[in-house]
Amino acid sequence: MDKARMKQELDEKKLEEEKNRVEKMHLAELNKAQKAKETEIEKAKQIKEIELLKQENEKQMHKDKLVLAEKELQAQKEKVEKLAKTDLEKTEKMKEVELAKIKQMKEAESERIEKIKEVELEKL
Repeated sequence: MDKARMKQELDEKKLEEEKNRVEKMHLAELNKAQKAKETEIEKAKQIKEIELLKQENEKQMHKDKLVLAEKELQAQKEKVEKLAKTDLEKTEKMKEVELAKIKQMKEAESERIEKIKEVELEKL
């Protein structure tokens, strides 16, 4: 009877050990699954963070492009204004030259008329 009892205790001990081993494996699997889930959550957070940074970067790049475009537009405006001013100055100088030529031609014509008058007077 001692053998049967010892065998039963041994069987119970083996059964308990097997039960503990299965329970440990089960806990290990649960821990592994929990860590995998936490890793996935962390990855999702990082992806979201990267997307937000990307959007922020794109907004900043867009702002930078606008600022650059505004600067280029201002530079072109200044260039056009400078060219317009230069053209206006050239036109004014050309007017002055033309007026001087006309004045000179009038004076020459007046002198010629005076000479003709003098010649006509001398003939009389």
